[in-house]
Amino acid sequence: MKKIFLFLLLCLLLSCKGRINDTLRKELIRIYSTDQNRALSINDKDFLEKWKRLNITDSINYSRISAILDSIGYPGKSLVGDTAYLAPFYVIQHSNLKAQEHYLPIIQKVAEHNEIE
Repeated sequence: MKKIFLFLLLCLLLSCKGRINDTLRKELIRIYSTDQNRALSINDKDFLEKWKRLNITDSINYSRISAILDSIGYPGKSLVGDTAYLAPFYVIQHSNLKAQEHYLPIIQKVAEHNEIE
């Protein structure tokens, strides 16, 4: 019985390897879209209001991305596919220097494994 259980567990693990996590992928694409929506000009009559909204969006995105990075590490291309894997990078890039320095080793590690460009 124990051998059957271990065999089934091994089959399950092998079938999951290399598969895209669709739920996480969709969430990261949504975050990517909100992060990249940065159309802001100093000449806008409502510049300050747009700047405040942008900072709120950056804060929300950072909160979620930092939770993901802290729990599973960097979700690279093999886990979430094209475009989605860029979301954490851009959100961290738009964060404060302390956050950038904190997550740089994680980003460097996945880059070494070709999971991010």
